[in-house]
Amino acid sequence: MTARRVAEIVGVDGRVVGVDVSVDTIAAAGSIDAAPDSPPIEWIAADAAALSLDRPVDLVVSRFGVMFFDDPVAAFTNLRTVTRPGGRLAVAVWLPRTQSEFQRRSLDTAVAAANRLGVHLHLPDPASGPFRYGDREWFTGVLEDAGWRQVGWEPGDAAA
Repeated sequence: MTARRVAEIVGVDGRVVGVDVSVDTIAAAGSIDAAPDSPPIEWIAADAAALSLDRPVDLVVSRFGVMFFDDPVAAFTNLRTVTRPGGRLAVAVWLPRTQSEFQRRSLDTAVAAANRLGVHLHLPDPASGPFRYGDREWFTGVLEDAGWRQVGWEPGDAAA
């Protein structure tokens, strides 16, 4: 889990806030004890667009969670407001479906199985939904519209 790994990195003197819109997810995460030499994690069930914190954070980290924001500009704007001036944002997102071997193979297999059953699936644009975050131009625009500056983009391999 991302928040737990960040807690291990920042150590006992750090602060980690784990946020998810799902109350059940937060309850499950909060039921697990913190690792030794890690700070306790503050678990908050909230929509990122409405999150409020008592003091700003230095870094916002997300591993495949931001791709499901209802209103990305509003959510990233609010995340910027809960981040200290000069703070950072680091996220991992999916590439467009056509650029992800895992996603492409899974979908091709499902489509082939449906075709064998006589069912013809209508597929959405491969760069839509959560996959649109892998579009550098679109996602950079969202972040800049939300007030983030010096936006960088570094494609990586999750298996690496």
